[in-house]
Amino acid sequence: MAVYDKSGNALTSVYNKNGSALSQAYDIDGEELLTPQPTELVVMSYNVQGFSGINSNQTMQEEIIATYTPDIVGLQELGMASTLPSVGAAAFSDYPYQYLSPAIYNRPAIVSKILLSNVAGSLFENQDGEQRGYQKSYFTYGGKTICWINTHLATSDNESAKVAQAGELFDLVENETYFIITGDFNTVCKNTSATEYTTIMKQFVDAGYNVANCSEQFGFTDTWTAGNSVSGTWYPCDHIITSANISMDEVIVDTTKIEVASQTGQSIDHLPIVAVLTIT
Repeated sequence: MAVYDKSGNALTSVYNKNGSALSQAYDIDGEELLTPQPTELVVMSYNVQGFSGINSNQTMQEEIIATYTPDIVGLQELGMASTLPSVGAAAFSDYPYQYLSPAIYNRPAIVSKILLSNVAGSLFENQDGEQRGYQKSYFTYGGKTICWINTHLATSDNESAKVAQAGELFDLVENETYFIITGDFNTVCKNTSATEYTTIMKQFVDAGYNVANCSEQFGFTDTWTAGNSVSGTWYPCDHIITSANISMDEVIVDTTKIEVASQTGQSIDHLPIVAVLTIT
């Protein structure tokens, strides 16, 4: 039986011209012949505090990243670095695409195994005096064009700016068919009754998006400790949010730094959050 692509062009096999298997083919009447195959993607959001200082040490952080081999990592707080400090390090040898936004507060960065296009750093319209902003880009995966946003919101010292910036993120993705957001939102909400759940997270939940932290979907998981120690006050600051058509199959917050700090007294700062996604 002859097979066709979505435009009605006859195909000689169920492979495209580059030799990759097609996820979908059709008969002459446009009826589906193949069941679309889901595509898995592993993403991470990690505030690394400059890969040094109070955030333990660069080697440990790179080892943590290497454990999960994420396809894309949204990094926050690269400090005053003009380049990524881990370029060439073992943990990033599989990440040929690296994007740093030096004009934004604490320099957010993306490291990726997948080529990103239209990468641009932008400042939020609502500011807290520290040039907060986000990186927006696009990539193609599983035949889908996906918008990726990596960000770092204001702290609770400027609550109104933080809430407004979260609203700007919501508006940015509202018309995107597929999207993924990573970032440090500086959220302190511990349940759905908390103010910041109502003012920041609820809009994403109510829209039907998948929310890895600060929602009933995956719970409220602490990722940052005030005082930089195990005994400090913990908050669920770090996030991964996806469009409804990107399923979130698993969420992991890596606690390696807690275990090490309990034994050695090292400081902690942020824990990374990882999500295993399926794109259909």
